[in-house]
Amino acid sequence: MAQDPGQLDLRRPKFRLRVISAVIGIGLAFGLIWYSPWSVTAFIFVLAIFASHELFWLFEEKGYHPARILGAGSCLGFILLTSFTGTRYHPLALMAVFVASCLFLVLRSTPWFPYWDPFARLSKGERPEFRMGTISDVATTFLGVVLTGWLPSYIPLLRQLEYPNPADRLSHPPLGTAITFLYFGSIFATDVGAYLIGKTWGRHELIGPLSPKKTVEGSLGGIALAIVYAGLVGWAFHLSPWHCVGLGLVISLVAQLSDLTESMIKRDAGKKDSGDIIPGHGGVLDRVDSFLLSGAVTYYYLLYVWQVIGERQ
Repeated sequence: MAQDPGQLDLRRPKFRLRVISAVIGIGLAFGLIWYSPWSVTAFIFVLAIFASHELFWLFEEKGYHPARILGAGSCLGFILLTSFTGTRYHPLALMAVFVASCLFLVLRSTPWFPYWDPFARLSKGERPEFRMGTISDVATTFLGVVLTGWLPSYIPLLRQLEYPNPADRLSHPPLGTAITFLYFGSIFATDVGAYLIGKTWGRHELIGPLSPKKTVEGSLGGIALAIVYAGLVGWAFHLSPWHCVGLGLVISLVAQLSDLTESMIKRDAGKKDSGDIIPGHGGVLDRVDSFLLSGAVTYYYLLYVWQVIGERQ
């Protein structure tokens, strides 16, 4: 999202690589959204595998030692749990993850516990280093599950949405398809608008040293493009234009906050990117950071503000 004024060069190889990767990613996402709700679940599940791995790696680079396997497994479990049962078991699952994290890290602190880190690079014959668990390890384990498991697990629910009134289901286009197109497209529009406007006209820093390339102009440009896109989706799918515009605004704002949250984690860990798996973009977490907080916010906007859906129990 946005950045140095006057430096938008469409001929740069890195820019072309970013565009190609982005077009492929957007096309894949929209194709899966159109295909079926479960293709969206599978897509989010695969992304969560990489995103959770990269987030726990960032925590380790900072010097923490979260329960990586327990945390990553819990992230994937949340995606499946929510896709099949909705939000009914969220309080129980969050409690179970926290208790399990405390239990595991306490046991890992004992010299007799038969645990080793499968991701540790050990020389032949070298014994794993004994580590005493800390409250920071518990906190980073739970934070990792919340950011890359629990909150993103609401995204597959968006594609499964249906109108509570059966008559509306017959007279309107599928609600889940429309909302998911609005959700993903608003975030993509925010990224594109912020990047192009920020590069071209950005003058005033948005957040300072935390993310020095982001500008106020870029942020506003992203919001404006997201609102326009959301309004067009509302028109195309016969949804309330005011609620679509309001939801587009909310998604854009929360997506930018989510992006800055990941930037904070990377800067604290002393890393520029979370990985290098996506050409021109860095890691998976770098590309999905805007989605971490926004899926749940979108779901509850639909439930409590727009009131277009009933809570799935």
